[in-house]
Amino acid sequence: MSTAQPIEYVAVGDTLADVALKDATSASLAATTSILLAILVVVSFILNLLLIATILSSYKLRTCVLYLSLCVGGIFNIFDAIFITFLSLLYVANTIWNFGDGLCRTNAFFQQFVFLKMIFLIVIMATERVATLSPNFRNYASAKCVVGVQIIFTAIAFAFAIPTAFNGFPVKIYRYRYLCAIGSGSPLAYNIIEILIYCASLIFILICFGYILKKGNEPRSLPVKPQDYEAFIMETRAIQENLHLGKLVIIITLAYLILQGPYIVLCFLVQIKNSDAFLRNNQEYEVPQDADTLITWVRFFYPLIFPLIIFASCHDIWAKFVNLTCCRRSTTGSAGTWNSNGLSRPKSSTPMISNDVLTLVATSEGLQLRVPEGNQMYQRQMMQKQINDAPAPNTTSMYGNVENIRLSSNSTAETDSSEANQSKKKNLVKRPKVKQSNVKQLSKDNRWKY
Repeated sequence: MSTAQPIEYVAVGDTLADVALKDATSASLAATTSILLAILVVVSFILNLLLIATILSSYKLRTCVLYLSLCVGGIFNIFDAIFITFLSLLYVANTIWNFGDGLCRTNAFFQQFVFLKMIFLIVIMATERVATLSPNFRNYASAKCVVGVQIIFTAIAFAFAIPTAFNGFPVKIYRYRYLCAIGSGSPLAYNIIEILIYCASLIFILICFGYILKKGNEPRSLPVKPQDYEAFIMETRAIQENLHLGKLVIIITLAYLILQGPYIVLCFLVQIKNSDAFLRNNQEYEVPQDADTLITWVRFFYPLIFPLIIFASCHDIWAKFVNLTCCRRSTTGSAGTWNSNGLSRPKSSTPMISNDVLTLVATSEGLQLRVPEGNQMYQRQMMQKQINDAPAPNTTSMYGNVENIRLSSNSTAETDSSEANQSKKKNLVKRPKVKQSNVKQLSKDNRWKY
C-alpha cells in the first residue's frame, strides 16, 4: 500500500483572487507610502530653505558662527531630502528599482557623506560653544578657524563616501528600506574605522556638553567696585545667551541620536555581519522586515525636525523668519540681544540706541534704577514729581517778593484790573445767595420730606 499524502486541488478562480487581493493591498500600501514620503520631501526642503534664507538675509545672524553652522546643516538636510528621501519616493512609487546602478551608487554615496558630515558638524558646533564660553580658547571660535575645520571634516567625510561610487565596492538595493546602501562583502577594516570615528566624535561631543552644563551651574559673585557692576551685568547676560545656544546644540544632538542613530547602528550591524571576514557560505544576514522599515521611516524625519528645533529655540531667528515670510521690516534694534560669539554688543544692520531703556543696576546700596538719557517723557514725569513733592512756600517771603516787583505806570491797566476784580467779587457774592434761597425753598417744600 502506498503511503503518499493525498493531493488537494484548488480552483483556479480562487487562486487568482488571492493573488489579485495581495496585489491590490501592495498597491494601496505603496500609494500611501508614496504620499507620506512626498509630504516629507516637500516640507523638509521648504523649511530648510527658509532657514538658510533667514540666516543669510540678516547681517546680525550671519555674523554669528553658530548660525552659519546651522545654515550648513540646512544645506546638507536639503541634500538628504533630494538624494536620499526623494530617491526612496521614486523607488516606492515604481515598486521596483529600475534607475540603474549609477543612481543606486549616488544614493549610497550621499548616505555615507551626509551621515558622517552631520556628526562632524555637531562636533564643530559643540567645540565652538566651548571656545566661546572659555576665555582662554575664545580666539578659536572665530570664523576662520571654524571654516578651516569644516573643510577638513568635509574632506574626511568625502573620503569615506567616495568608495561607494566605484564599481568594485559592493552596493545593494534594500527592498524594505526603500533605498540603496553598502552590500555584502564590504571590507571589515573600512567598517571598523568608520565606527571608531563615530564613537570618538560622540565621546568628544559628550565632553563638550559636560563643560557647557558645568559652566551654566558655576556661581557668580558681584565685583567689589560699584563701577564694575554694569560690565558684570553685560558679561552675565552674554554668558546666559551663550549657554542658551549651547543647549540648542544639545537638543540638536539628541534629535540626531534618536532619529538617525538607530539607522546608523542598523547599517553597521548589517555591514559587519555581511563583511568579507564574517560572510560564510553566501548566507547574508537579514533584518526583520518590520524593524527595517520602521527604523528607516524614523530617520526620514530628521531633515524635518532640524529646522523646527531651531525656529522654536532661537527667538531672533524666529523673529527674522516671521518678518521675512510676512514681508515685514523692523526699524529699530532689539533691546537685550547680545552677540553669541563674545561679550560685546552685536553688530546689527539697524541702528541701536544706547541707554534707551530702564536698566536695573546692582550697587552696594542695593538694586537701583538707571534713568535713560534720551527719554524726555520720563524726565517730564520726574520733574512733575519733584514739583509736587516740593515743600509749600513761606507766605512772608512770597509777599516780600511781591513788594519788590516793579508795577507798570499805565493807570488805565490798573483801573481795568480793579474793575475786573470787583465784578468777579460781585459774582462770587451773588452766587451763594442764589444757592441759599434755593435751599430755603426746598426746605419749605413738603414734597422733599420723608
